[in-house]
Amino acid sequence: MTADLSTSQDVRNVIDSFCERLRRDEMISRYFQYVDWKSNLPQMYSYWSSLLLGRKEESRSEGRPFPKHMMMLGLTETQFQRWIQLFYKAIDEKYKGEKAAKMKLNIHALTLALQSRLHVMNADD
Repeated sequence: MTADLSTSQDVRNVIDSFCERLRRDEMISRYFQYVDWKSNLPQMYSYWSSLLLGRKEESRSEGRPFPKHMMMLGLTETQFQRWIQLFYKAIDEKYKGEKAAKMKLNIHALTLALQSRLHVMNADD
């Protein structure tokens, strides 16, 4: 049985699983090859822990996710959907419940904003 996200470690588990999937994925890993994971992961942990659990981690997130996603310029709609799918899979493999659903809703809202700002291209364009 899967449980809901309830601790900072749960959030870290999701983020770590997601980022590992990004690094291994043949379709989109190239967009993340230059990410400084050592500094980026603590910010991701903090951002999501604060949002989902109301907790601030040691490394405060700047709360500005867009600049960090500029390396995704040129992503097609298909590639962008793959990015979202990998995030959802990282959640679904272990968690189910209100906070897991809230994380997905926030990912969806974030991705809509990112798609617009990054001018994600339809594969048919």
